[in-house]
Formats: sequence, structure tokens, C-alpha cells
Amino acid sequence: LISVNTGLLLSEILNLNIGNVKNFNMLEYPDNSGMVKRVRLNNKVAKYLSMYLRRMGTQLINAPLFRGQKGRRLDRSQVQRFLKEAVKTVGVRSNVSISTMRRTFGRFHYLKYHDIVLLKHILNQDTVEQTLRYIGLESNTYDLSYADFEL
Repeated sequence: LISVNTGLLLSEILNLNIGNVKNFNMLEYPDNSGMVKRVRLNNKVAKYLSMYLRRMGTQLINAPLFRGQKGRRLDRSQVQRFLKEAVKTVGVRSNVSISTMRRTFGRFHYLKYHDIVLLKHILNQDTVEQTLRYIGLESNTYDLSYADFEL
């Protein structure tokens, strides 16, 4: 839910601690350069994160936000396994991976706001072309739209 609604990398999500959640509607954590990164959460994510944290009970602020059964921080392979099981359970047959969640965020963000430059910055990518490829829209999609457009 967090990945699909924020576009955060899985590594960023898995590195979150309970103390990184501020008032259930904001994540604050240091990025790779040591700067504090702030990500506003929408109401849906805030609601479910609040429920999740209340169910967890009192925890230390430096405890991992997402833990496995043994209390250790989840790793990428565990999340991939959970995702594959969930996809199989709901009957999806296509290949879904961890990056699918982030790409889904990117594609729907672009379809709603039509701001590829903003999305490029959110996803921390180098070029607009890279972002378009990442979300499944190539430059030729634009070329085709012009060829089919008349007034």
C-alpha cells in the first residue's frame, strides 16, 4: 500500500522504523545523502498505517516498521515471496514483481497529473525519457497521438 501510493523504493520502505512515522500522515527518514526526506501519506495509507501500528502495540521508535515473525526487519526476498503468494491467491497470472508497485504509482500519477517532470523528480530518475520508459510510455506514444489528432 505504501509503495503503490508513494512511489518509494522497497529498500526505503523496508528501512523505515516506527519513529519515522509522524502523526500517521508523514514519513520522515534520512536519504542516502543524509538529508531528511519527507513523504506525505494520503488518507488511505494513513488510516491503514494507524491501524497497523495500534495493532503492534507499544514499540521502540527505532524498531523496524515491518518485521517478520521472528521480529527482524523484512528483506526484499520475503516481500517478493509474500507478493507472489498474494497475486496467486487473487488469481492474477501475469508476472508481478516488487517494482510493479512503484511502476503502478508512476503510471497512475502521470495519468492523473500529466506532469512527467514532477514524476521524474519523485522517482529520482535522470531523464524524462527514462521515466516514460519506466511507466510504460515511450516517446513514440506521443508521436502516434499527433498522427491521429485533427481539429
